[in-house]
Order: sequence, then structure tokens, then C-alpha cells
Amino acid sequence: MSKFVHMELSTSDPEAAKKFYSDVFGWVYQEMPMPNGVYTMVNTSDGDVIGGIQKNPMDGAPTAWLGYANVDSVDDTIEKVTSGGGSVIVPRQDMPQGSLAVLADPTGGAFGIWQSATPPETEQAAPADDAEDGGGDEAAASDDSPAQAEASPAHTKKKAVKKMAAKKKTTKKKVAKKATAQKKATKKKAAKKKVTKKKTAQKKAAKKKVAKKK
Repeated sequence: MSKFVHMELSTSDPEAAKKFYSDVFGWVYQEMPMPNGVYTMVNTSDGDVIGGIQKNPMDGAPTAWLGYANVDSVDDTIEKVTSGGGSVIVPRQDMPQGSLAVLADPTGGAFGIWQSATPPETEQAAPADDAEDGGGDEAAASDDSPAQAEASPAHTKKKAVKKMAAKKKTTKKKVAKKATAQKKATKKKAAKKKVTKKKTAQKKAAKKKVAKKK
């Protein structure tokens, strides 16, 4: 059954919104630099990712929360929505970790849908012994499982930022390595030049000495 897995606030003043919700709910934030600005991950005090806050992508757009429901198929859901009188606001967008779209119901209510590229695996039924000591409850609690977290738009954005950071770090190391190699090559060249200059001077001195004896 589909349920909301990610809530996203688009606002003209992210800083004011973050302060407000932090004071009211005790939310904590993690800033994620993105190509088109900063995306703020919203976490509970326990560290659970529950959504995100971003600056409105369009000037003049109203401030609003948008919920993303997980679905088995973005395409099938879009077809059901349009055949039921709904509409498409943002068509299917594909990413490495999944696909999303923003739709509206017949009354104009907007909502997002999210299809994970790697849906959570079905939990196996716990053995009878585990069920007696409560082990089955943990196996059945899939709402807050790591697999569920990886199926959310928030995890997708977070993973993309980490990938960019890793790539930047690798590039920085390559630049540093190249600079060190160039520095060593310059020193080696200077040392060779110094030795050659010394040998040339010695040869000239020897020739001069021989000429003087003659």
C-alpha cells in the first residue's frame, strides 16, 4: 500500500522556516549543497530523515508542503491519476536511485510520487521461537528500516551529494599528486643544471690552465 515517505517544504524563506520548525518540533537539519542551491535535510532529534526544505524553485510560487508517496510504478500511477480526473504538474523524472513525478487530484491538491529503483526486500517471516521473544516485531517493523530510508527522495539527494563530495576529494588528491610530481621534476632539473654548469666551469678552468702552461 502506498504511503507518504518524504515531505518537502518549498518556501521563499528557508531560514525562517527552519527556525520555526526547530522551535516547534525540535527538528535538526543537515545542509546539502546541490547544483542549483542548498537542500536542507530534515531530521528528528533521533536522527531519522523525514523530509527536506528548499527555496522555491520559481519566484512568486506559494510556500507549501509537498508529500511524496511511494509507488510500485510511476507510469501506472500517472495513468490512474489522469484517468481519474487528476493532472500532471511535473512529468516523470528519472534518477539513478529512482523516479518521481508531481501530480494533482481533481480538486487541485498537489502530491508527489516516488518509485525506488531498488525497492525494499520483503521481510521473511520470523521463526516461531523469535515470535515468542519479540523478534518477529523487529522483523515486521519495516516503516523505519534502512531499506525504506534508501527508497526515499531524501536519501537520493543525500547520496548524490556524497558522490559529488567524493569526486571532489579524488580530484583534489590528483591535483596535489600532480603538483608534487612537478615540484620534484623541477628540483631534479635544477640539480642537473647545476651539475652541468659545474662541469662546464671545471672544463673551462682546465683548458685555461693548459693554455697558460703553453
